[in-house]
Amino acid sequence: MISAKTCFKVVALTTACLVLMNCSRTDQQAAKDKVEQGSAAVEQKMERVGEAISDAGLTAKVKTALIAEPNLSAMSINVDTSEQVVTLTGECETQAHVDRAVAIAQSIEGVRTVNNNLRLKAQS
Repeated sequence: MISAKTCFKVVALTTACLVLMNCSRTDQQAAKDKVEQGSAAVEQKMERVGEAISDAGLTAKVKTALIAEPNLSAMSINVDTSEQVVTLTGECETQAHVDRAVAIAQSIEGVRTVNNNLRLKAQS
């Protein structure tokens, strides 16, 4: 299967070739430069989209793993991910629960690091 990135490059290069066939040398260089700039911009945006999808997937994997842990109250733990860095916020019953939540997040493939902003619930 051809990726969207490859398909875009083929279309861009084909368009550039057709345009260049009817242009002067100066116009050809200007058109080529514009195509290259456009291609680079599209690649950057596609990378950002890929990162966002990757981060959302990591968030889902961490949250699912926390929910599967029977001793954790996963609903009181918030999971955010940015550039493969997972941040845990919320409250846990014990320090052991905090440590377990952090360990679970760290065990997920693709997570670079975990920021632990979990607090212990106030004892009443």
